[in-house]
Amino acid sequence: MSVEAGGLVLRAEPYVHVLAQKERGQRCDFCLNRQTELRRCSSCKLLRYCNITCQKSDWSIHKEECRCLQQVSPRIPMDSVRLLFRLIIRHERGDSTRHVDVDPSWRTFSQFQSHSKEIAGDSKRARTFSEMMFTLNKMAGSIFKLPDTSKIFEMFGKMTINSFSICDGEMQPIGVGIYLSPSLLDHKCQPNAVVTFTGKTLEVRALQALPEVSPNNVYISYIDQLAPSSERRRQLEEQYYFTCDCSRCTDEDLDHLMSSFKCPQGGCSGFVYMDNDSVMSSCNECRSSPESSYVSKLKNIGIYSLEQLSKIDEEKKNGSTENIMEICKGCLSKQEALMGPQNINMVRVLDRAFDAAIDLEIWDQALAYGKRTIEPYLHIYPPGSPNVGVQLMKIGKIQLYLQELGDALVSLHKARSILRLTHGKLHPIYKDLVELLDQCAEEKRHNLQALRMS
Repeated sequence: MSVEAGGLVLRAEPYVHVLAQKERGQRCDFCLNRQTELRRCSSCKLLRYCNITCQKSDWSIHKEECRCLQQVSPRIPMDSVRLLFRLIIRHERGDSTRHVDVDPSWRTFSQFQSHSKEIAGDSKRARTFSEMMFTLNKMAGSIFKLPDTSKIFEMFGKMTINSFSICDGEMQPIGVGIYLSPSLLDHKCQPNAVVTFTGKTLEVRALQALPEVSPNNVYISYIDQLAPSSERRRQLEEQYYFTCDCSRCTDEDLDHLMSSFKCPQGGCSGFVYMDNDSVMSSCNECRSSPESSYVSKLKNIGIYSLEQLSKIDEEKKNGSTENIMEICKGCLSKQEALMGPQNINMVRVLDRAFDAAIDLEIWDQALAYGKRTIEPYLHIYPPGSPNVGVQLMKIGKIQLYLQELGDALVSLHKARSILRLTHGKLHPIYKDLVELLDQCAEEKRHNLQALRMS
């Protein structure tokens, strides 16, 4: 079977899934759709559902989980513990060799690789498993008989390697799930397909025409692409135990761009780049080499940037958006003097400033930060990335609000060309985008008509 660009490669429902704790009370624990009114499970009082249909659909697995959650209440187990416990419930029910209703049926959970040897030799993951077993034993108590620890460890390995972060239309994580057939798809940093979600339903769409659809010729990205090859490779090695050697991971020019700094010669628009804290190039334009004092400045701003990014992310967990904005502003004021516009650490700070300004409804600032991310996004993300489409849509929406209608139309049309491929025309975010385009075009026509009549 061949698939055109934007065509549906596969659709799958999860084998098991859980809603992220941070989303509880805002989304249904079964379908994961956002709802204003949710009905709470009367027994565990933890899970919430949008209607009786979702509650009944989840009951086949929640009825075992429910009693166990009551045993540890008011403590709430981590999302990963709940996901593993749901895998145990399905195992005890004999489901490991069965398919799910909506899935290409390429494999069952029993056919997953556990990578037990690698995980046993990974001290961090071995410690995590030990902590999870402590919680599982508390949950199970005397009311649920857990299988042997070796069997749970095998399931833990399968879960660790094969979990999908379930994202909303804007590619923000809202849960985690195990999907059977999609887990067969291999990784490439420049994939030919993309994973998106509608609620808990996973869809894979082709980014280019595929002459044949099979697990051997469809590639997705396991990780965020907004990172240099060294970071991507490290993440893949630590999370999935393989080394990526795709074309993007061997693209030195792209890595140089993400580590670029301004040329020390005044008036020159070129850049130098750093690798492993050492300047490895003369300026790509004037060919001058930076002096040691300038190299020290570059090292210091690199260290400072990482510290500030860590501080911003910590502030996102427990702090205030106002504090995040102040940290971003202070960091950017120092970065702008030395870093190239596509330096990955400056792009990351701009990203966080963009989101903070949106949360604070400082629309002019949000637009200024967002516009500065687009050129780096287009260079750093692979072609057809949904992250670029979502960013353009957010920028276009702000431009529409600020009545910059011509610019809004350009941004929204660019977003549509991407999201039509990655999400499909029936996805809620694509429908929202079409409504924004219609609104923008109508307001522009109205303004032109009013101008002619004046």
